[in-house]
Amino acid sequence: DRSDADGLLLIIQVICSSIRHSRCPHAKIVAILLLICFGRCSDDDVILQRILPFIMIMLEDQVSSVKATAIRACRSLIRMVTKFSAIQSNLFQFYVFPALGEISKDTDAMVRVAFAESIGHFAEISKEFLDKQQMLHVKKLTREEINKDTSSVLGQELYSFFSNKNEADRYNGSYTMFVESSYDVRYKSLQDQVSRWIRDLMLASGNVDSRKGSGLASHNSIIKRALLTDIVRLCVFFGQESTMDLLIPQLLTFLNDQDWELRYAFCAKITSVCLFVGPIVTSGLLMQLLRGSD
Repeated sequence: DRSDADGLLLIIQVICSSIRHSRCPHAKIVAILLLICFGRCSDDDVILQRILPFIMIMLEDQVSSVKATAIRACRSLIRMVTKFSAIQSNLFQFYVFPALGEISKDTDAMVRVAFAESIGHFAEISKEFLDKQQMLHVKKLTREEINKDTSSVLGQELYSFFSNKNEADRYNGSYTMFVESSYDVRYKSLQDQVSRWIRDLMLASGNVDSRKGSGLASHNSIIKRALLTDIVRLCVFFGQESTMDLLIPQLLTFLNDQDWELRYAFCAKITSVCLFVGPIVTSGLLMQLLRGSD
């Protein structure tokens, strides 16, 4: 109902405007959680234009618990979006990823754990947005769209052009190569960015203590375990070749960690990675490396 939608939008605006300058971290966290709940009842445009910008501002908050909650909220809200315009399809490339790039360098363990457990989701959703963007682009420029208008002289010429099978095949071949090339470049850019996030998380920072010999898991190993929770999503996002080149070398370093829980988590998840990369890579590369780490 339109009146219900307007009422919900009014509540969302009140929450965003009243909490923006609040000094109470708990109030900000409650507001973020409320926005997630309201997002489930909102249109995609409301999520993208009203709720998400507020959540992105919360990523810059000084309190770690607020930033960690905002990271998880951003993950949940973007996953709710199913329809978007061609302009909104650039959400990740120009808006979300630059903001998350700063989060990946945060030195607070709480923020890093929240980001590590969300990387797989962000990677998967960014690929879905890219695929839908590509579909919109292709649909807009397909031969069927051109053939609809045969009233003008240009339209008639285009119709005649595509009626010629040889010309149409030659055009479609070059057009497909152009579209696929553009898609591959953008996809590679997303993969490079996610790879940098993982690398940043793996690097030890001054504020992430190691607790060697204490019997407690270090913050760094907890971050790595959080990364392992969605490792299959990351494998699918990177593809088989990039998984072998970028992801597996990082994962194998987990076996050298002193935290037995991290090594156990690695052993529990590596089977899924092996299924993804296939038996040849598993027997030829992974098994040899695993034996060498005994």
